[in-house]
Amino acid sequence: MVVADQGTSRIVNFFYYGQAPELDDDVLDQMDHALATFHQCKSAILKAGVRKGKNGPINNWHIPKLEFLQSVVPAIRANGVPLQWTANVTEHAHITEVKDPASNSNNQGYEAQICRHLDRRDKCHLFNLATSMETTGNTEDLDGDDLDAPDHQEPHPLLAGLSSGRTAVNYFTYSASLWDGKYPNAPTPFRTFTSENKVTAFHLNRDHVGHRVTIEDASTRFCVPDLKDALLAFIQRGPTSPLTIGGRRPKLDDIQPAFTYLQLWHSVRIQTRSYHDSQQLLEPETVKAEPPKGVWKSGRGDPVLVNIDDDYHWPRSGLAGHAICQLKIIFCVVPWAGFVAPAGTDQFLAYVQRFDIVSQPDPEGGANGPFPESSTGMFQLKRSRRADGSVRGDIVPLHRVRARLELTPRFGKVANKKLTSATSLDYCEDFWLDK
Repeated sequence: MVVADQGTSRIVNFFYYGQAPELDDDVLDQMDHALATFHQCKSAILKAGVRKGKNGPINNWHIPKLEFLQSVVPAIRANGVPLQWTANVTEHAHITEVKDPASNSNNQGYEAQICRHLDRRDKCHLFNLATSMETTGNTEDLDGDDLDAPDHQEPHPLLAGLSSGRTAVNYFTYSASLWDGKYPNAPTPFRTFTSENKVTAFHLNRDHVGHRVTIEDASTRFCVPDLKDALLAFIQRGPTSPLTIGGRRPKLDDIQPAFTYLQLWHSVRIQTRSYHDSQQLLEPETVKAEPPKGVWKSGRGDPVLVNIDDDYHWPRSGLAGHAICQLKIIFCVVPWAGFVAPAGTDQFLAYVQRFDIVSQPDPEGGANGPFPESSTGMFQLKRSRRADGSVRGDIVPLHRVRARLELTPRFGKVANKKLTSATSLDYCEDFWLDK
């Protein structure tokens, strides 16, 4: 069964490597190796009964498209990287230009009816565009231009189909503008900021969610009973101490922090750079940290990667020097009037709960350690708990977050019936870290 698992994981790896933005020789070698391993394991996959159809196991590999995969890497080496490696664009065009018109026909003479449909649609669009330009008036007279008009006006709906007016957001530039003092009236802490190594940018809404709340109220609302202890431990350690998540907490002195209330945010936008080209910015992602509500019985906290060692830099260092956590609360403290916030709390903070990497055999024959599981090539995770059964969690600066992650529950032989998309992170103890 292990060989069958290796075979199925290798064909997935083949498609995974093929989606890389840049296909160099190393990636092509990995694709070749993955495909070759899959072919070596095909008989084991059939014996294990993994290949199944509607009527049960299938004992053959009569899949023409699967055989075509052997020509992918040689074709790339001979002709270069294909311009369109995804079928999404052509599939969308096939739906809008062929399937939809055909569904409105009488099932006779498809080609002629589709052509007439597209021709009439184009004529209607041109007519609407012409009438819109006529009603707008002559726009070539620039003498009456309003110099005080806003820079960003909503485009006319008819122009949406001609070109895209959307520009890529760049939170790194916004953050630099704030630090340069271009917006002196911006609230502090700045709602847009970057990590210290400039690999991740963060953006929060200007206003916090609802009214400010006490630490005790936030602890109850988010079902985090150790929030106050974690916050006091963070203050006692100080901003210069090594960052730990879920370790042994120091003996808490009689600390009286100069604040009582917290301001809460339920989400943060995170923007990172491409692994293959650090100058290329990726689309921002929304990371949630919401309290229990509706189907989210235990709240909605997304998995994230947190840097705990300044000597390691994501993504080049991999998981070394980082911890895999679930983001539970995003907040900042509200100092008492006339008082200064304790050191390290004058920034956005987050309460996170840790996952541990399950030790696996060293592929090179050494001692067990934090290695990927051999048959899947994925890291196996387990929720970290203290001796009393409580989940290990701590306070970290929000700028220590590096990326949003995806976790898949590790079901075992029988899946918990309580599992849904909203409860899987709470009712499961074991997970796979998605690639």
